[in-house]
Amino acid sequence: MPAVARPSRAAFQEHARGVAEDQGWIVQHLAHARTPGGRFRDVVRALEWSRLEPDVVSQKLYAAGIGIIAERDLAGGDEHFWVVAHTRAG
Repeated sequence: MPAVARPSRAAFQEHARGVAEDQGWIVQHLAHARTPGGRFRDVVRALEWSRLEPDVVSQKLYAAGIGIIAERDLAGGDEHFWVVAHTRAG
């Protein structure tokens, strides 16, 4: 996740041809989001995909200072997870 995550920004997250070619697109900044692990502030919603899995598109929610708090496949897969507990560093 870029340090300054702005909607409409897209970038490679990993780029090792034929091994890891993940890309992400920041689509929204949310004031907060909730998972079974609690309520999180300053959340970014991103869509992510890879040329290596062209039919799979995932939505991920990132919380500042924590990282991914929720993920679910929107197309081509059926993975999903969310944070149920966390410890904020620092």
